[in-house]
Amino acid sequence: IDPTRLINSLSGINFNTAGANRDTGVGDVIDLHNYPLPGRIAHQDFRFSVAGEYGGLGLYVKEHSWDYSFCSSYFKAAGSKMLMSMFTDLQRFVLEYANNSAVGISGSVYTQITDVETECNGLMTYDRYLKVSANDIFIANQRLIRHLSDTDTLTSSSVVKKKNRDFWFVHE
Repeated sequence: IDPTRLINSLSGINFNTAGANRDTGVGDVIDLHNYPLPGRIAHQDFRFSVAGEYGGLGLYVKEHSWDYSFCSSYFKAAGSKMLMSMFTDLQRFVLEYANNSAVGISGSVYTQITDVETECNGLMTYDRYLKVSANDIFIANQRLIRHLSDTDTLTSSSVVKKKNRDFWFVHE
């Protein structure tokens, strides 16, 4: 084994069961999956903790999603504004957990970027149609990355703008 690489021995640890999905205390990462709220667990000795998956917020988009009766998610939003508001709230939880010395998660993974077949819990549809504003996602993520509260202001001088960063999106 390459000693310079981190080991995630079990992605999606379940602390409530016995057997193969139970944390055995090995590896560098404690990777907890929880929906829709991000999971949190304190780091242990040399092992750091991450919210390895959270979110799963769904929004069915007619003409861009599979049949509504097959649309699965952990929570279904009524529209784009509600989806974005919920996404922003989840990002706030991640920031709170990261700033909490008792919990202190070191990373997070939002689930998921795009819909996948009958799962309609992406920020984009299966055919890459944006369900929410790319700029709003960018701002929410920048707040998380830069550890900014809702009262902090993001200005064009504080964020490096990258031209054509959203070239692969289908615009509304």
